[in-house]
Amino acid sequence: GMARRLASSGQPLHVWTRGATAASALASEHPGAVTVAESPAAVVEACSRTYLMLSTPDACEEVYSMRGGVLEGVSDGKALIDCATL
Repeated sequence: GMARRLASSGQPLHVWTRGATAASALASEHPGAVTVAESPAAVVEACSRTYLMLSTPDACEEVYSMRGGVLEGVSDGKALIDCATL
């Protein structure tokens, strides 16, 4: 997907997935370029721009509002780009 293409181009990434397997696999494929974050909030805190690609309204609600969720990481100067096609 998009994260794999960005990592292949040399872009450093901070990633988090609801299923840790995908994030770990991406980090293994691109050592040093991909950092697996402990939470969505950790990704937002580490990045000036955060892209979200969630598949359902329930997934969005969960990832935004869970403990350690996206909204906990937001502060002034942060940009959230939600690419969901809900």
